[in-house]
Amino acid sequence: MMISQLLKGSAPCLLACSWLALSASPISAFEPKCKGTEIDHDEALQLTASGTILPLERVIGIAQVTHPGKMLEASLARYHHRYVYSIEILDEQDQIWDLLINAVSGKRINP
Repeated sequence: MMISQLLKGSAPCLLACSWLALSASPISAFEPKCKGTEIDHDEALQLTASGTILPLERVIGIAQVTHPGKMLEASLARYHHRYVYSIEILDEQDQIWDLLINAVSGKRINP
């Protein structure tokens, strides 16, 4: 079937719904493709104090803008020379979200 045929009728709605479903991945649907090097608490404090990475509190605020709820866990790791926070949030529907956020810029990495 050609793309132009898919775009006729209800297909745009199906495509939009599929995109929306994938745009915010629950923890069960997203697994990091590589393992990072965990950053310990002391190093994280040094990186924050030097201004290399954003403070954890700010990153939690960024994560809760898109997924309000209770923060369950937070960790910091280095993936391919960049620092990444992993924030797990439990939302009001009891769904757990694992959000990956660039620790320098504060931008979401996973959709």
